[in-house]
Amino acid sequence: CKFGEAFVSKLPVAMDGSCSGIQHFSAMLRDEIGGNAVNLVPAELPQDVYGMVAKKVIEQAQVDAVSGAADELKHTDDGVAYVKRGTKALSKQWLTFGITRKTTKRSVMTLAYGSKEYGFKEQLMEDIIRPAKASGKDFPFDGDGYQAAQYMAKAIWVAVNKVLVKAGEAMRWLQTAASLAAKEGLPVRWTTPVGFPVMQAYADIETRRVKTAINGKLVYFRVNQETDKLDRRKQSSGIAPNYVHSCDAAHLMLTVVRAKQAGINSFGVVHDSFATTAGQTEELFRIVREAFVEMYSEVNVLGSFRDEIVQQLSDEGREKLPALPESGTLDLSQVVASRFCFA
Repeated sequence: CKFGEAFVSKLPVAMDGSCSGIQHFSAMLRDEIGGNAVNLVPAELPQDVYGMVAKKVIEQAQVDAVSGAADELKHTDDGVAYVKRGTKALSKQWLTFGITRKTTKRSVMTLAYGSKEYGFKEQLMEDIIRPAKASGKDFPFDGDGYQAAQYMAKAIWVAVNKVLVKAGEAMRWLQTAASLAAKEGLPVRWTTPVGFPVMQAYADIETRRVKTAINGKLVYFRVNQETDKLDRRKQSSGIAPNYVHSCDAAHLMLTVVRAKQAGINSFGVVHDSFATTAGQTEELFRIVREAFVEMYSEVNVLGSFRDEIVQQLSDEGREKLPALPESGTLDLSQVVASRFCFA
């Protein structure tokens, strides 16, 4: 170093969670498979969950290229004929284009935050297919590539639920719980592992038509107004991302408290990113991992949520609430020794 070891660096150094939403779901359900995929388990090299999903998709595409469905001749409502590509043709198009971790990355990243097959399709159009068509290079897909996006979205959805089984189970359980509460007109309330109260209440929206005059001309506007009822669809679709965000927020809060106790006073934190000055980075890295293990070892996070939702539901709702997903065998203490869980 030009100025020697006595130089005081103020350069912030950040470390981010490895697909943090999946990390949290894997930890709360002790998922050894998902936990390994997102680096909760020590390894000589970082694990690549996006690449794992891409590998599954490639395997399925290779099968479809041989024995997939054939093309079909279809007609629009106006009687216009068009060809609906079968999985055999679509898989060959993707194999020609190339399926990589980039193809699956955004879909896997957003899975824990509520993205599903339809969302995957829109992401593929935005990130992969439209840029490929605009590049002017060889474009193997038909038309605007929409049918290809539909095929790949479904393939990723199937693959990601094979690689990250427990995360999918946890999200479906949360959605069921939120739906039962919404059916009774109840918001969802829970307490994070650090004692922070949370309430999810998406109001149903009523659209009203308003007539007014501007500059002497009659104008009609549509105005959205919240009602006293809950939007059942949003209550269900929003619970998984909101819940996992509350968990990573709790981890962030616990980390900052533990780091402050250890003498660290400089922080830069956003969501799953933890930063401090260069000289204290290694110490913060240790605390980030220890706080993660502490939170999920001392609190049965999903069990606590269930206990709170049970208190809110009617007797009928409690009977319909399914049992929690079965936990796996992940040893959480291994997180402390993993060099790649936050990097």
